[in-house]
Amino acid sequence: MKIPAFLLQLSRLNRRILLTLASLVLVYAVLGFGVAPRVVKAKLPAMLGQRLGRNVSVQKVRINPFALSVTLEGFLIQDRDGEAFAAWDRLYVNLSSSTLFTRVIALQAVELDHPSGRVVVLGNGKLNFSDILERLAQDPKPKAEATPREIAIDYLLIREAKVQLLDRSLSEPFATTLGPLSLELKGFHTQPNNQNPYAFAGRTESGEAFSWTGFFTTEPLASQGTLTLERLALPKYQPYYKDQVAFDLKGGLVSAKASYAFQWSSGTHVLKVVDASLDLQDLKIAELGQKANAIELPKLELRGLQADLIGRRAEIGSLVARDGMLDLVRTENGELSLMKLLMPKPRPKTPEPNQPFALKIRELGMKGFRLAFEDQGTVRPVQTVAENIEMSLKDFSLEPEGKAQLTASFNVDGATRFQLEGSVTPLKPSADLTLKVDDLDLTTFEAYADPTLDLRVNRGRLSLNGNLRGTWEGKASDFTAIKGNARLAGFEVMDAAQQEVLVRYKELRINGLDMSTRPEALSIKSVELNDCEHRLVVAKDGSTNVARALRIATTPQPKAAGAVIGGAVPPSKDGLKIALAKMILKAGRLTYIDRSVEPNATFLITDLEGINTGLSTLPESGSALTLTGKAGGLAPLSIKGHSMPLRRDQDTDVTVRIQGADLADFSPYTGKFLGYTVRKGKLDVDAHIKIENRKLKALIKANLDQFYLGDKVQSPDATGLPVKLALALLRDRKGMIAVELPVEGSLDDPDFHYGKIVWKALFNLIAKIGASPFTLIGSLFGGGNEDLSLIVFAPGSAEPDASAKAKIEVLVKSLIERPELNLEVEGTADAITDGGAFKKSALEARLHAAKVQSLKTKNPDLEAEAVRVTHEDRPHWLAVAFEATFPTPKETGKNTVPLPTPGEMEQRLLGTLKVDPNQLRDLADRRTKAVVKAFLEGEKVEARRVFEVEGGERAKKEGGSRVYFELK
Repeated sequence: MKIPAFLLQLSRLNRRILLTLASLVLVYAVLGFGVAPRVVKAKLPAMLGQRLGRNVSVQKVRINPFALSVTLEGFLIQDRDGEAFAAWDRLYVNLSSSTLFTRVIALQAVELDHPSGRVVVLGNGKLNFSDILERLAQDPKPKAEATPREIAIDYLLIREAKVQLLDRSLSEPFATTLGPLSLELKGFHTQPNNQNPYAFAGRTESGEAFSWTGFFTTEPLASQGTLTLERLALPKYQPYYKDQVAFDLKGGLVSAKASYAFQWSSGTHVLKVVDASLDLQDLKIAELGQKANAIELPKLELRGLQADLIGRRAEIGSLVARDGMLDLVRTENGELSLMKLLMPKPRPKTPEPNQPFALKIRELGMKGFRLAFEDQGTVRPVQTVAENIEMSLKDFSLEPEGKAQLTASFNVDGATRFQLEGSVTPLKPSADLTLKVDDLDLTTFEAYADPTLDLRVNRGRLSLNGNLRGTWEGKASDFTAIKGNARLAGFEVMDAAQQEVLVRYKELRINGLDMSTRPEALSIKSVELNDCEHRLVVAKDGSTNVARALRIATTPQPKAAGAVIGGAVPPSKDGLKIALAKMILKAGRLTYIDRSVEPNATFLITDLEGINTGLSTLPESGSALTLTGKAGGLAPLSIKGHSMPLRRDQDTDVTVRIQGADLADFSPYTGKFLGYTVRKGKLDVDAHIKIENRKLKALIKANLDQFYLGDKVQSPDATGLPVKLALALLRDRKGMIAVELPVEGSLDDPDFHYGKIVWKALFNLIAKIGASPFTLIGSLFGGGNEDLSLIVFAPGSAEPDASAKAKIEVLVKSLIERPELNLEVEGTADAITDGGAFKKSALEARLHAAKVQSLKTKNPDLEAEAVRVTHEDRPHWLAVAFEATFPTPKETGKNTVPLPTPGEMEQRLLGTLKVDPNQLRDLADRRTKAVVKAFLEGEKVEARRVFEVEGGERAKKEGGSRVYFELK
């Protein structure tokens, strides 16, 4: 081998030194390139395996001693189950030579290709490498250097990294693979304030992508950068949250981007998020076990998030949800499906932080939402759909008193439009909003009236324009206040039981509505009823459609002292106060149908027009009422006065007038209660009704023109009173009946009823007339207090005296004025009074005959008619008659018996006389004929209307020297 020339020129010593160095380099190279890799490959797996408790293997080790680099290829750490725990294809580390001469561990390059790892959470919650951590924790810790060495890495690159995550601690195992991941780091140095840039990016097996770029420092520990997450599939992570929620998350992709600033050093703690954004797409949530989605949210956008997590403050520029769908169900037990769905399960309470979290959202919005609502808690399920829901809430915050501006609108069932605008305090909560509702279909919500009302809303649309204010904190100071105007159009309600119309409005307007719950008050400037109809129907059992609709008990219930019957409940001191300034009625109609009578009764009042002002529950308030209409569609009706429907138990003073109502409409009632139909008749009414302090006083003046009863009706409820006689007595010769009915009652009477009390007054009048018709005649035709039902005669006389003739005159006048009346006349004679008169007449005749006979013995030609028994000679002739009747006994040697006194002789003589019954019958007949003759004199009364009768009950019972009258 030829020695290089430059070596020959060196001295022996230098040549030896050079050769020594060359030998050393050769040995270094042999050791570095050849021996060290073999040693590392042989020793490293065993040493690591012993330390980690795992099988470790390396396929190839390459060391470049001159470049100060190490390459490990095919590195593998096996887990205890034989699977790969950690591995990489290639790890290249290039140490800088400066590391040999300074306290800085300097790496020129670190490259890691295709690293992979496997993290397993075992069933007991421990990690698959927990034992490794425990082993490492048992190793003695090296003594810390007084001044730690700095670390510098010029370039760090990780390519195609993958991490497999398997969590077996969950009820449903979770598995995912992160990767391929990449990380690039340049100019890393642990010296103070050195900004180390980095870039980290990767994806998962399901296409989720993430990246992390920025820089960090180790002294102080700080970092700034940007995090990006794309298309994170939320259902994938369901095993982690499914036991904590009550819903099934079927879809949802999250993408987010945020810049951050972090610093954690002595005296300085910073963790801020800057200009963060988040997009949630295709969120789908369903109830557990259900296929249909309860929530669908195609897009949720969050923009402009700024947060100071240490200072517990955050601000969001906008949070807007778009085109969502909510399916809300209220179950039979009153639970709301979405509340149940989204309500978190109970968790242990954590201590409240000293500083509350401050959140502000500049704009919180919903656009294009749809809400389908079904209420299964009503008798009939309620289903409705709200569409085109638009909502904007500006300047929302978590401050308890923080106000936000709300603008919202939506459509209900495709037609109704709701609009709200104003301020709200979400956390108080309270609101001050303008509210506008256009044409809300009430049929959709009629089932909500079922608990208190038995109604069916056939149709009706509500519009409202006003202001809504309120506070709802669950405190005594809570209140709700509504002001504005309302309109109800095309409204029709029917009785649910009978399926008949109850109320019908073409239009109802409420102007100046002002309602508040604190204090409880309702005031309205005006209510206008246009083209309305109210129907009151009485069923066969006596119940009414109104009572059924309002669910008012028909069976009598015990009432506490002071209970209100037939009137409104007086308000308590702090109770609801109602004030209605004006109520206007136009083109009204009232229909009354009574099916409790046969045939059914129907009454109709049309063309109702009127105004009622000053209505209030306050007792000191005044009201005025004017109402006109047509009874039966034809007869004019007017009502005037002051009436308080809201406090009608306290102050009502009303005059009601009806002109020319057809009485044939009342035929069902006259048939039931009077026993006759109505043949014809017209009715005029002038009634004054007054209620004061729950006491009713009414005077009903009625004129019944040509009121005649018709056919007889067999009715068990018909009165036995002489109805036709009463009407005949009341009806004048022009066919007019004038009646005054005073009506009184107390609204506290448990049996109080307006209809009952009027019928009672009418029956009392008929009964009074039937019991004493002649009293009525006396009051009508000047009879005074005289009893016109009989005439008293002098004993034995058949000639009416002056008093009798006066009574006959009054009765003649009554017969003239009451052409339908007939009079029955029955005379009587009394065996005692009239018989005594007959006896006296017979005694006088005997005395007269005795005197004539005595005088004719002296003067045969004396005429008997010229003879009179005078007062002076009457005792003598009594003695003659007495001795003739009671002869004196012949003398027996004793003194003669003296005669009795004239009075005694007269009584004894009368006692011997007998009265012929025919005389009494004749006297009674003569009296009857004398009275009938008096009635017929002057031909003022037709003979066919005055009847001589015999055998009357009263004549038999009372008798006497009389003539009795009976009207027919």
